[in-house]
Amino acid sequence: MDYLAEEKLRNYVLFLLTVNDDFQKFSESENLHSFWTIDKNLLLPVEKVIKQTINFLKKEGKPFKEAKLFEFLKEDLLEVFPQKINKNIFQSCLEISKEIQKNPLGLYGLTTWLEINPKGIKDRAYLVLKREKTPLHFKQIASLIETLPFPCPKKVHTATVHNELIKNDNFVLVGRGLYALKEWGYTSGVVKDVIIKVLKEAKRPLSKREISERVLKERFVKENTIFLNLNDKNYFLKDEKGRYKIREA
Repeated sequence: MDYLAEEKLRNYVLFLLTVNDDFQKFSESENLHSFWTIDKNLLLPVEKVIKQTINFLKKEGKPFKEAKLFEFLKEDLLEVFPQKINKNIFQSCLEISKEIQKNPLGLYGLTTWLEINPKGIKDRAYLVLKREKTPLHFKQIASLIETLPFPCPKKVHTATVHNELIKNDNFVLVGRGLYALKEWGYTSGVVKDVIIKVLKEAKRPLSKREISERVLKERFVKENTIFLNLNDKNYFLKDEKGRYKIREA
């Protein structure tokens, strides 16, 4: 159906709803879109369904397909809805809410979530890394942003992506041009900072090999880079067994 035909049909439906007294319209509010019903007492149950869904999404912290969301909430929703709720009624409630939205992948979540409604390059870069589940070069991130299902209003420029990765704390530089998500456990800072973190966590002196193995889990660098940093006596000291510790101030 083309746009003109769809608009014409919409106008017909609106006319029939308006002239028929069997239909009740609820006007748009701060949290709800306007909607029509044949039961004027449905506003409160609809609000309760939406509230329970929002609370569930906040608790889980991730989006769900409509069927899975309904499966999780069905028993609780039957207690608040005056008639037996089904998937169609549940989906209508979700569409009425301004706080719940479906993304292009068919997942429902809160409109404030970037997985549902990404606002800019920073959010899209985050989604790329979260989808790929591995550190990526900023040029690759820029390229993969265009493969996301979300419409991107502007052309993606590599320099813009790189700037967002540099200035945002959610991303950590882990190698030459390679970025990872901080939530994966990576530590921000240079190699020296990571060595210090490794030694503090160990709470004991470590051998060169032990330090190297642990640092390489967080940084994509050559071992020689780690060894050169260990030679900095302003920060690290070597004991009689050849193990390294942090130089006390």
